[in-house]
Amino acid sequence: MPELDDPQHEKACELRASGATQVDAYAQAFDQAEDSGANNSSRFFRQPQIKARVAEIKARRTVLADLNEAWVLVNLKAIAKNALTIGNANLDDYFARYDDGRRGGIDLGDVSRAKMAALEEVTIEEYTEGRGESAERIKRTKIKLRSSNEARAALELLGKHLGMWSDKIAIDHSGKVDVTMIELVAPGIEAEPKAASERDQSPG
Repeated sequence: MPELDDPQHEKACELRASGATQVDAYAQAFDQAEDSGANNSSRFFRQPQIKARVAEIKARRTVLADLNEAWVLVNLKAIAKNALTIGNANLDDYFARYDDGRRGGIDLGDVSRAKMAALEEVTIEEYTEGRGESAERIKRTKIKLRSSNEARAALELLGKHLGMWSDKIAIDHSGKVDVTMIELVAPGIEAEPKAASERDQSPG
């Protein structure tokens, strides 16, 4: 379908297709505050032509980027699987050991490919310490483990896609509330229950 005739409607659809919430997209497109009583975002985005336009914009962008749902899921899964390596990585895995079991310096020579994937940064410093015949060449290796935030985000996206959890909490309520008010009386005098409707008719 072509662009919508109303530029504000088209802008709202573009924003929504780009990931903005319904409230944000509507507020930006129609220049309204998000908490404005005139923000009819829910009603607006329920309209068939609006829903169709948002879906079409998303599909067009997917084609232009040469992406599809399967490709995204495969790569998210790869990132999530890497989380196991990152999460289980320990600095102790990268130290050489003396014969008595004590740690030596960092030695990456025998570190597996999977463990290397858990490293975000490797810095090697070489310098000379001392002078003349007593000078000694020093080589120091510094490593930094990757954060698991990227993997955690990938797992969260996969879970949402599979419907494992929801950002919204559904509350089922009949809309009927039975309220009984108790009138305060002097000590030693039993009070009669008073319905809320009767209380509302009382003066004051």
